[in-house]
Amino acid sequence: MAEVIEVNDIASLQSYHLAWTALHAETPRASYFQTLEWLECYWNHCGEGKRLRVLIVLVEGRPIGILPLVE
Repeated sequence: MAEVIEVNDIASLQSYHLAWTALHAETPRASYFQTLEWLECYWNHCGEGKRLRVLIVLVEGRPIGILPLVE
């Protein structure tokens, strides 16, 4: 069964960096704008006053999907 966790702190996403990179490598036609590095850059320049919500889907403790959202 899948589990969804929410991460709201950009620094906390570092623990998912390897998994994010692996998922990106498996994604057909993936772009730089789908990377953690892009999200960090965006957040550092445009995140003030906004709320970060990154949903991470886990199956048996392994990330199978990551969805970054900004409110």
